[in-house]
Amino acid sequence: MGNVRLLFPLRETQRVIKQIRLEIREKRFEIRKAKNRNLMNEEEYLKFIEDINLIGKMLNSYIKSIGEKTN
Repeated sequence: MGNVRLLFPLRETQRVIKQIRLEIREKRFEIRKAKNRNLMNEEEYLKFIEDINLIGKMLNSYIKSIGEKTN
């Protein structure tokens, strides 16, 4: 197979993923505000929060896995 070139350096990828993680936190806050303003029902709110928490865990795992490669 030869040498595999990465499209982006690992540190750059890690930085972008961390930025995405911050944006997810903002979305969680916005969803909470929407629920408090009765723009969505409890079921929708819980589904969104569940999905956002899952994405956050996946991102954290990915950051950890590529962090081990950069050290």
